[in-house]
Amino acid sequence: MENDDESSRSSGSSNHSNTEELEEPTIEAVQIAARKALNPDHDIACRRFAEGTHHAVYAIGDDHVARCLPISEKAIKSLRRDGAVQNLAKRSMSKPDIVSEVLETPLIVDGWQGNLERRLHGICLQDSQPTAKTEADLAQLLIDLRAVDVGEALAATAYQESKVNIKARVGKTIRAWEELVQKGHAVDPEAKLSSMLKEKLEGLSKVSEGLYQPALLHADINTENVLVDPKDGSITGVLDWSDAFVGDPCVEFSGVIFAIGVEGARRVGEKVGLSAVEIERGWLYTMTEMIRDLRKCLCGEKRDEHLTMLLKGEWGRVFEGTGFEGLLRSERSAA
Repeated sequence: MENDDESSRSSGSSNHSNTEELEEPTIEAVQIAARKALNPDHDIACRRFAEGTHHAVYAIGDDHVARCLPISEKAIKSLRRDGAVQNLAKRSMSKPDIVSEVLETPLIVDGWQGNLERRLHGICLQDSQPTAKTEADLAQLLIDLRAVDVGEALAATAYQESKVNIKARVGKTIRAWEELVQKGHAVDPEAKLSSMLKEKLEGLSKVSEGLYQPALLHADINTENVLVDPKDGSITGVLDWSDAFVGDPCVEFSGVIFAIGVEGARRVGEKVGLSAVEIERGWLYTMTEMIRDLRKCLCGEKRDEHLTMLLKGEWGRVFEGTGFEGLLRSERSAA
């Protein structure tokens, strides 16, 4: 059975509570709770990170991070799941240090509970340029995740999606693109982008995709969740495993395209051992994901300004080499 779920990159497996339902604890309260949990021999300075759509995220000194949710049965289950997934991923990596260790002791403060993790250091990929080392490390990440036993991955994630139905996605994506054009968010009077999507789908339909093999997926690889060494671009951290699940590997390859662009992702795919068909299928999936996510942000009832900015920044990478890099309009011109 194939899947064409409406969920986007930061979706499906995540069952977290809304962090806005309960007022967040003060920094002072977090510092007191952190001292109890870690029992350090010195004072700990804490601060709230801006990152984290599902969690309230705090830096605890220089060496730890806490990802917190309002306490509920659902939230505690979710945090345990996150810890299990992250620790499985850490054990499975060729470079274990790129995945943070989740400590056994939780942080509990003012109706909130969080996983305490070792803090990873580096700069976000969005503030750097990918290098050959970035590509090599992304390739190894995909190789390591594909090597994880599916049964063990499913036991940790407790969530699996079926194979992505590319044909159904393309049909819905074309309608989403037509809406974006109609409402002035994009310029494509001759519907050339829709024609390209149809041509790519037709090309895929003429070749065999090979045996489908689900894998453990991080499922939210992007320029914010990948940390790199500013000196050489090697990956020093992969953040936020809360959306991880077992599913179609094209979802993970899509994240690589979002992060480093089509040509870099092709080189990563070749290092992983992907066929030309798998790479093309992953690229087509990425284009459908980009357009459908943009439609939700720009035409949907719930606007997400942060995600909109992230997607617009990634548009050129996703449509690299197609001639469609400049089809999006600025909000000022759209107005």
